Amino acid sequence: MSTAEPSGKRRVARISADIVWHNVQADLVLFHSTAETYHTLDSVASEVWRAIAEWGDLEVVTARLVDRFAADGATVANDVSEFVERASRLGLIVIDQSEGE
Repeated sequence: MSTAEPSGKRRVARISADIVWHNVQADLVLFHSTAETYHTLDSVASEVWRAIAEWGDLEVVTARLVDRFAADGATVANDVSEFVERASRLGLIVIDQSEGE
């Protein structure tokens, strides 16, 4: 699944303002202040989360993770997309559309 929309719009994810997060070794613990729920992310999901926090643009996030882990681009794009969709459903991140360049 591509992280770019066919309309030329780019998908940009950002951490919800309701989330407080802390590093616990290589993992992350998230607290959703509105829902009053805790979530834990393993080391792989934590890397995706940190990349989203730093870059936001999902194409950039995918490219950076591919470079960092010398991984297959299609696999990373699929993993990032699945993570983003689930995290969005849980209210952990917000997905915006921006005009492509």
